[in-house]
Amino acid sequence: MRCLRQTRATRRQAAKHRLGRASRHAVNAPGDVEWVGLLNRIFAEARNSAIPVSNDDQLYLCEHLVSIKSYDPLSAQAYHFLMATEPALVNPEYAWLYCRADQEHDVDGPQVLALYALTFTHKEAAHAYYTEHNWNLDDVELMFLRRAAEKAPGRYPAVLGPTMRRAASSCF
Repeated sequence: MRCLRQTRATRRQAAKHRLGRASRHAVNAPGDVEWVGLLNRIFAEARNSAIPVSNDDQLYLCEHLVSIKSYDPLSAQAYHFLMATEPALVNPEYAWLYCRADQEHDVDGPQVLALYALTFTHKEAAHAYYTEHNWNLDDVELMFLRRAAEKAPGRYPAVLGPTMRRAASSCF
């Protein structure tokens, strides 16, 4: 048991060291897939080790993820973590990429409905963004309805509006 505690402590210390180095040597390299991937893994290790990450560092990561339009599960965790810790800092593009990740990779999470609500609060802009990337916002909307049914049964997402509610209820 003592070895296990030492191993956890050693891993936490190593993760803290890597995060510190990444923060101190913060290279502003938006669009560099390799750098962004490395950053994403370092920050994921910090989240998993419960190492505090400043708001500026979280935004630094999310902005770099957006620069490569990243919506893999690890990137979704970064957007989700920001929503869970500092929702006022989440911009719509983070939500759009998170929702794309959920629709593609079934990532889910406690803040999923808030991220979908942010996406559909800016539906026209989200539609344009999705169209630009040849993604289908209708598929994301269906995933939103699925998540709403799972997390808030019997409550229709108000952000989708009464027209969509009537259309959905006529299907049943």
